[in-house]
Amino acid sequence: MAYNLIAINIPIMIKDLLTLNDIVSDKLFKIPDYQRGYSWGKRQLTDLIKDIDHIQDKSHKHYTGTIVITSNSLTNRYDVVDGQQRLTTLIILLKCLYSTNETKFKEIESKFLYRDGEYVLETNKETNFFFKESVIEDKKHLEIKIKSLANLKNAKAFFNEWLSKTNIPHEKLLQIITNQLGFICFSPQNTNEIGIMFEVINNRGKELSELEKIKNYFIYYATIHNNKKLKNQVNDIWGIILEFLNSAGITNNEAENRYLRNCYIVYYSSNKSKSWDVYDELKNRYRPESTEKIDEKIEEISSFIDFICQAAKHYAYFRDGSLFNQKYDGPNKPQIAEALSRLRCHPVNASILPLYLALMSRVYDSPNEVSQLLGKLEILNFRIYVIPNKRVARADSKQGDLFWWAHDFYWSEDWDSESDDDQYFTSFGNKEVHGNEFDWLNLEFDECIKTLCPETTFIESLTIDDGESIDYYHWNGIRYLLASYEEHLHLQKNESWDIEKILIKRKDAEDDKGNDYLSIEHIWASKNRADHFSSDIREKRRLGNFVLLGLKSNIQLKNDDIQNKVKYLIENNLYSMRQVVDLSDYLNQSITYVDSWRQKKTNRYFADIATSLIDKREIDLVNFALSRWKLPSESSTNFDTINSFSAWDEKRSSYFYLKDNE
Repeated sequence: MAYNLIAINIPIMIKDLLTLNDIVSDKLFKIPDYQRGYSWGKRQLTDLIKDIDHIQDKSHKHYTGTIVITSNSLTNRYDVVDGQQRLTTLIILLKCLYSTNETKFKEIESKFLYRDGEYVLETNKETNFFFKESVIEDKKHLEIKIKSLANLKNAKAFFNEWLSKTNIPHEKLLQIITNQLGFICFSPQNTNEIGIMFEVINNRGKELSELEKIKNYFIYYATIHNNKKLKNQVNDIWGIILEFLNSAGITNNEAENRYLRNCYIVYYSSNKSKSWDVYDELKNRYRPESTEKIDEKIEEISSFIDFICQAAKHYAYFRDGSLFNQKYDGPNKPQIAEALSRLRCHPVNASILPLYLALMSRVYDSPNEVSQLLGKLEILNFRIYVIPNKRVARADSKQGDLFWWAHDFYWSEDWDSESDDDQYFTSFGNKEVHGNEFDWLNLEFDECIKTLCPETTFIESLTIDDGESIDYYHWNGIRYLLASYEEHLHLQKNESWDIEKILIKRKDAEDDKGNDYLSIEHIWASKNRADHFSSDIREKRRLGNFVLLGLKSNIQLKNDDIQNKVKYLIENNLYSMRQVVDLSDYLNQSITYVDSWRQKKTNRYFADIATSLIDKREIDLVNFALSRWKLPSESSTNFDTINSFSAWDEKRSSYFYLKDNE
């Protein structure tokens, strides 16, 4: 996006392109705290050295970009309003060049690194200590907790490597960097112009996340209204926010935007459409030109900043169990850790994250209620959004209700039905609410689950009817269900089993002694006897036909008949997974059953053994799921059995039987 010079009405310092020597001469610079941290990566760094390579044999100035600076009356420095990434990068490059021969390049130190005992460039608060200590002073082993610090470290390493390989003489490089790279330099003269420039800059160049934009805007808003307390709060807290988000793996714009949307939903509005434009919504809410209720608005912004910092910590707890174990010092730690471990393993969580953040905001005040509701939230998410729920048409169905609960719960502290003249009823089931806000949310969860995933729907979602195309091998929740089942089998033997093993990525697995990665494998191989039983027949797609196991890295899975395949899986079961060991019993029972009425070992014989084995496993898996993810009010189940052979005889489309259908 180009600057509209007429509309902005910003005077130009000089009409010709200025060199880095021209701009830096006799000036000290400060990157304002409302600017983003250092963000250039390999692509931008590579583009810069390509420019340098391109002009090494030229004599003219090469247009390199725009730099906007403004004199700060409170300091002896110029604030870098725009061009901070480019200016910082060139200072890093010059520092690396200086380090190749400090005697030869002494002028770099005095012109671009230090002057009169001060650093020529100070970056924003987020990066300034690291920039000075690690980049300029070459101190090693400084801790890197946020992505902007990693970017600074990587840029320095990039230039050091390039300087060791380039064929351009280093003296020539200094000439190119300081006298041939050309810039247009603007200098806004008053606050209004800086404000306009702020808007232009915030929407050009490398895209900023919504989180970066609101940080910049809040500091700008505090500056306009001369509120130093708010400005200091943003500066003090933002580094903590970024540190927690980095721990949570939130390191790119889209991930930051999702996090901020969830915060907005809880704090400001459950309106989903508004949450997609948080920056614009907050700009409209806190207009800089408005002078009405400034103190209230400042207080509201301050409270929101505290909340998003708290939310960042809880986001990190959600993603990183070791961080929770290390940092959380509140009550009910084992119960909360268990709930978080399970939620962490869910393949989808977009609909429940606002509820999670709202609940965790009360964890120190009401730990018993919060830990109970976190456990029920896991049940709700699994039954409504993780399983292929046949009553939920889309991944975001009924999401608006969950968002409204999160927002309403956050703001309903100390609510009680006894002290409220109005009656309240649940969104699902229309049940009257009695008690406090925890009782209300607990009832909402129960009624939502009963409405959207009653027992029959639960069973239907784990079985395949005739004509259904689902293949559970491709269901994103199968690893979690089978991991939960494995945990259950170990608990029956008074053994522990870490369900978070399923979070290990294949690329991160250890390969020295074996593949430390749990995968899903067919029991009746998808290509076994494919001429007669194609890979997409119902039996090979069923839930009961899949097992979770770890295989040695050099093992190649086979497409043998069911007896050989089961034997092969058991022999190569790297972690003694109990569901794999149990395949032997399932197989023996199935062979005995089929042998009782089918003697010839035709293609159908092997298929019937596989079908019987899959039936038996599916019965156990469905019974386990109904028990594991049931509500307290669901004390009994109507599920009876699964019998494909009876269903075929009766020409039924479904293969499961309920007790009241006998």
